[in-house]
Amino acid sequence: MAERNVTKKDISKAQRLRLQRTMWACVPLAVLLCCVLIYVQHDIVPADRAIEYLLIIVIAWTVFFGLILSGLNLRLPDPSMTVAQIFTGIFSQLYIMFFLNDPLARVPFLLLGTVNMMFAVFALGLWRMLAVNVLGVGAYAGMVLLKAQWYPAGMADWRVEALTILAFVVAVSMNTYIGSVITGLRDKLRSRNKELEKAMVRLEDLATQDPLTRLPNRRSVMDQMAREHARLEEPGEGGHLSLCMLDVDYFKAINDNHGHHCGDEVLRWLGEVLDEQLDDRHFVGRFGGEEFLLLLPGQSLVSATKKLDQIREVIAATSPKGLPAGESITISAGVAEHQTGTDIQDTLRRADEALYRAKAAGRNCIQAADSVA
Repeated sequence: MAERNVTKKDISKAQRLRLQRTMWACVPLAVLLCCVLIYVQHDIVPADRAIEYLLIIVIAWTVFFGLILSGLNLRLPDPSMTVAQIFTGIFSQLYIMFFLNDPLARVPFLLLGTVNMMFAVFALGLWRMLAVNVLGVGAYAGMVLLKAQWYPAGMADWRVEALTILAFVVAVSMNTYIGSVITGLRDKLRSRNKELEKAMVRLEDLATQDPLTRLPNRRSVMDQMAREHARLEEPGEGGHLSLCMLDVDYFKAINDNHGHHCGDEVLRWLGEVLDEQLDDRHFVGRFGGEEFLLLLPGQSLVSATKKLDQIREVIAATSPKGLPAGESITISAGVAEHQTGTDIQDTLRRADEALYRAKAAGRNCIQAADSVA
């Protein structure tokens, strides 16, 4: 059985989760914006650069939120836009760090930059996450070299700068390791959830499907009969509902003469024929042994009897799978129409009694049940 399709509810849930992650990503950005405002007051960073940094953040995250809220992010290869958000955060922070006049002022950016890269755990595999972290470290090292060349204000001793880069490398390496462990656990959980879903589908099949014919089993067809009965009893619903008990004639002889494996093939073939001959709104299930129960909503006793007789002729004129060429089988059936306000079990009993009359009448025929007195 195919895995379940993604529903609108699933998409809505995923979109809410993406929105929450994007909002959480704004928390370290808000802290850094506060730091920048303080830095401006203390002449640690030029005011015009701080404004440019603010505009970059506001414009970028307005776009991210807009894409998620409009649903346009679903057209992207990565609807979460994880890499885009991470690199927007990294390069905007590198931009403002380049103009800081105090090396200690970079500390909040380095700490929260590491947190920013942790968001890669949510959407990226190990190697892509490692690539993001390596690029982040390389970009910071490149910024330090450019700053030393073009904007040396705020540069520490080269040994301090080198140790800072080394510490950043260690932090990012631990970040990658922890992320790989989380990614592994996440993948295992997804795999087990899929296995559990498949197991649940198999259990549902076992509970509702006949393993031989792949038709609904007795429990399932009885549940459907109860639902049809409840629908028919609703005020203003009305309509017809006929039940048919169908049985293979001389089925024991088929097993005795050809073996049970041939009998199983005959039942499988018969189930396919019944399913093909009935309309989509009709329902057929294996009731037990060689008996089948057909539910025919919208069919009166006369039309249901006519329909079953047509099916009987098709079956009698066809050589079924499992039997030697040229041999055929016949069926007998009893049909009863349900009367509103009566017990559906009584309708089933009347169909069963009509089946016995068909057997007594010589088999290979359809018998209609007597009307309710």
